[in-house]
Amino acid sequence: MLMMFLLLINIDSSLGRPSTKLSGNEVQEICSTTQNPSFCVQTLNSDPRTAAADLKGLAGISIDMAKANAKETATLISFLVENSSEPKGRYQTCAENYDDSIDSLDDCTKSVSSGDYNSLNFQASADMDGPVTCLDSFD
Repeated sequence: MLMMFLLLINIDSSLGRPSTKLSGNEVQEICSTTQNPSFCVQTLNSDPRTAAADLKGLAGISIDMAKANAKETATLISFLVENSSEPKGRYQTCAENYDDSIDSLDDCTKSVSSGDYNSLNFQASADMDGPVTCLDSFD
């Protein structure tokens, strides 16, 4: 999800330009601002929509991927809440954190659709709080 946040911040700063299809070099340039550029490029290029995407489309693809990842993690956490022999409190907290992150990602989708990029930055930042808070509960 951190990749998605950093990617959205960079995309957000570029969304003022006209809507044109991105080249492979532009995807690499955008991903170069993330913590793991090669993972970013590989991940985005794994989605067939990237080949025809403009910046707004790339933001949507990033959000969709982050949401799918968050939902998969939330499913795993729910399994752990039900089946772990460890104290369940931490897992329940994580489940709530990831539910909040998924809600924030839904808000990100709405912001991209409406062109509200200031809110997008805020919501992408809020999205990051869930996983970080979850990890912190295990320290």
